[in-house]
Amino acid sequence: MTKAASVTPPLFENSAKEVLKRLEGDSSQEAEDMRVEARELISIFRGWMIDRPADPIKHDVVNRLFSLYRRAMNHLLKK
Repeated sequence: MTKAASVTPPLFENSAKEVLKRLEGDSSQEAEDMRVEARELISIFRGWMIDRPADPIKHDVVNRLFSLYRRAMNHLLKK
């Protein structure tokens, strides 16, 4: 049985897209790794619009997004 779609993915997806935009043009390996992670998270959040994950999975992925966002901002501040 499929669970109802989650209503919050656009907010999370937009945050991951912001990371992509902020890291645009940064050719460092660290930035590339973060862009890959952001794209993966975007894909996950889009899937949530169809099938909502269990709460523990949702919490883990959202924590991943917060961690990515912090790492990206710290990376950009070092430049």
